[in-house]
Amino acid sequence: MFGALLFLLASSAEALRCWYCDGERIYDESWITHASKCCIPRVVHCASASTYCLVAHVEGASTFWISGCNDDEFLGCDTHRIPFNSTLTRCQCNTDLCNPIQRIPNCAATRRSANQITMIRNVASSLRKHVHLCYGFCVYCFVLLRLNLNLRLC
Repeated sequence: MFGALLFLLASSAEALRCWYCDGERIYDESWITHASKCCIPRVVHCASASTYCLVAHVEGASTFWISGCNDDEFLGCDTHRIPFNSTLTRCQCNTDLCNPIQRIPNCAATRRSANQITMIRNVASSLRKHVHLCYGFCVYCFVLLRLNLNLRLC
């Protein structure tokens, strides 16, 4: 019992840690993030000693990201044409938290951008209202002037 506990502690201390995007699990330690979604970064402790950290992007008929751990023995980045007129770009590494997850749109940044867009729309709407009020007032003054009515506001 003590030996099993010691083995678990030793193996977890040496386990590779990789970034992944919280979402739909597609394999033991790999997750998919669809193009319409954003990434909530998390850390997974990979189970096997020969595991690599992975970030893969598939673009084409269906666009999505895959992140987490992978057992495919490959280091670096490469790009491949795959069926359905699609492209697979993957990067793998074998040190803690090395996979470049920042390539996947982050939910915090997406939310911030959405808030900025909402604020800009609100300011634009407010300006539009003021422009319409000013425009309406100017038209009103122009009509009064054309009618040769003397109005002090204009």
